[in-house]
Amino acid sequence: MKRVYYLTALLFVAAALTGQPYSPADSIRWLFNEGDYRGVINKSAVLIKNNQSDRHTWYFLGKAYAGLFNYDSASICYENALKHNPTDPAVLNALASSLVAGRKLKKAEAIYKAVLQSNPGNIEARVNLAGIYSRLGNDMEAKNIYTGLYTENPGNLHYTLLLAACYNALDIKDSAIFYYEKCLHGNPGDFTSVVKLSGLYLKSKEYQKGFEITGKYLANDSLNIPVLKLNAYFSFLLENYDDAIKSFTLVTELGDSSFMAMKYLGLSYIKKEDMYLAAQYLHKARNLDTTDFEACMYLGISTGWTINKEAGIEYLKKAFGLINPPDETVVRIYRELADLYAAWNKPAEAIEYYTKILGFKTNNRLVLFKMANVYENTDKQSALKWYQDFMKTRDPDHAPVQTNAEGLIIVSYYDIAEQRIKKLKEELFFEGKLNAE
Repeated sequence: MKRVYYLTALLFVAAALTGQPYSPADSIRWLFNEGDYRGVINKSAVLIKNNQSDRHTWYFLGKAYAGLFNYDSASICYENALKHNPTDPAVLNALASSLVAGRKLKKAEAIYKAVLQSNPGNIEARVNLAGIYSRLGNDMEAKNIYTGLYTENPGNLHYTLLLAACYNALDIKDSAIFYYEKCLHGNPGDFTSVVKLSGLYLKSKEYQKGFEITGKYLANDSLNIPVLKLNAYFSFLLENYDDAIKSFTLVTELGDSSFMAMKYLGLSYIKKEDMYLAAQYLHKARNLDTTDFEACMYLGISTGWTINKEAGIEYLKKAFGLINPPDETVVRIYRELADLYAAWNKPAEAIEYYTKILGFKTNNRLVLFKMANVYENTDKQSALKWYQDFMKTRDPDHAPVQTNAEGLIIVSYYDIAEQRIKKLKEELFFEGKLNAE
């Protein structure tokens, strides 16, 4: 209270020196400008008690409560201020803002509409009303307001960004991309536009554009982790696996050990056929999210082709329990399991999963060859049958001899199968086991 009396005395002196009449609201304004919100509340209480309050008293008291995040009390004060002047735009805007902060959006909407009825050009009310529409999910109304503001101020990047966000919320991708691109043209360092535009490019599968805009941003902010991760992800999608590994590795060196970084480092190393590093990162990814199907499946694939084949097989089997995968994914897992069992010299298990693949309507020609290959060590007659079934899938118009660009003969699976059939027939003949054809 001493501070209040001291400032009041100063105001009396100032009024005396300037010849201006002293107003109780002047001391409140002074305290508010000094950031002394408690002082404003205490001084206002004295004025209200003595019936000396006016519009300014209630207005600054409301602003003081708002400064202390007490929005309900602030709203009551603004409503009292309006009793002195019901159309005061400053008080109306302050009341609406306080209602928005207190999440009373419909009441705030009504007030902003009232403000705009008396003053249609009020920028603050238009912007805030559009913001309320966005929060209420009425993106079309918000878009209409922002369109008007943008038309009046086409160089205003803030309005451009808000308009882009509306089109994005309305799922009108072309317009959203257009306005986000305008934002970046005006401000290449706009983080929000880069992130939002990257998301749109991902949806439209325009990966090269996404790679380019994130690359331009990184030219000025090379250590921005979120944009680095986006740039690395676009590299992965563009099959630039060396660049993806380089960028994701930098992300981890900057302290990011997120699921995304671990997962796509692992997947990138799988593409580079480095199964040990792939398994290392995918194991970290799985520890971060045990529900992710891809992380589990590819951890199984990568681990299976290291010395720890048993663990790889277990991860592949666990992947089935995470989701109900589409047929092509099921076939992929069965094929990986079968190949691992075959490499691990477990023919019965390999044959079990190769047989399961044959139950799907997919291109299974190579499975026939692999079945024959597994049977060679246990049942030559079955191996012969599977090789012959595989040969039936060969294009009858195939070229007898195929060569590559260097003129070297290309040996196909069919060529190998022909040789194995000939060899198996000879062996079975001398063993007396060749069935009559």
